[in-house]
Amino acid sequence: MNKMKKIGLTVFAALAISLMGQVAFAGTLAQEAIKYNFKLPATGSLNTGVVVKTNTDSYAENYVSYLGWAGSGIDFWMTHNGSRVSEIANFAGTGNTRADYIVSETTLKNQSIGATMKTDSSTWHACNVEGKIYP
Repeated sequence: MNKMKKIGLTVFAALAISLMGQVAFAGTLAQEAIKYNFKLPATGSLNTGVVVKTNTDSYAENYVSYLGWAGSGIDFWMTHNGSRVSEIANFAGTGNTRADYIVSETTLKNQSIGATMKTDSSTWHACNVEGKIYP
């Protein structure tokens, strides 16, 4: 009986340690999104909020869920402490757009990352835009 109790406690401890490891691992994978919903002015730009980049992806993924004026061109780029850290990417509709980082993604891990958006040079009107960016 005593031997069975020890085996049971050992199995329980192993399962508990395994579960804690899985929870810790899952926490490192969950990249928070930068959510945005605003009206871009005809000229000038707007900045999103920031999130901590928890991954080492070499690009940011922008999921545009709403673009108020179809065919409008929107430029966006990723920023860190006010400096541009990605290429300037452009989108003209809903869907996916990606911006490749021009700074080492390992340098940016665990740093606060935001985005800047503006209407592109061929768009001369204000435009509503909504979506989320995974840095």
